[in-house]
Amino acid sequence: MYCDDLFLNQDQLTQNWWLRVGDQIIGYWPHPIMTGLHYCGTEIKWGGAVLNKNVGNHHTATEMGSGHFPEEGFRKASFIRNLGFYCESYNLITNFKGYYIGPVATRPSCYDVKLEDHGGAYGFHLYFGGSGFSMDCLG
Repeated sequence: MYCDDLFLNQDQLTQNWWLRVGDQIIGYWPHPIMTGLHYCGTEIKWGGAVLNKNVGNHHTATEMGSGHFPEEGFRKASFIRNLGFYCESYNLITNFKGYYIGPVATRPSCYDVKLEDHGGAYGFHLYFGGSGFSMDCLG
């Protein structure tokens, strides 16, 4: 799947949270059901996940993303480009200097993550993915 823009933002008037892909409104969450997210978030997470039930004490062979690791970069690894978020004043932040950015991979030998600043119109990219079970993924 490919999309240019994915937005989640709070309407200042109604306080409802809206999800938009490109110019298309997908849906919203009424503010009364968003009890854990009052006016702003305290953290943002982008990336992928794989369920590992560890059947027979064996790590899953399920690939994340394209199955390629982030180090393989553009045209191989899965990525999210032009990352950004809205701050308290509803300004779009696309330059993360001064903000704590901490890529986390719980099993980097199976799946990994990498954040790169491509600058200009290309912005911050989050590369993620991995092949799942392999001899390097044991333990």
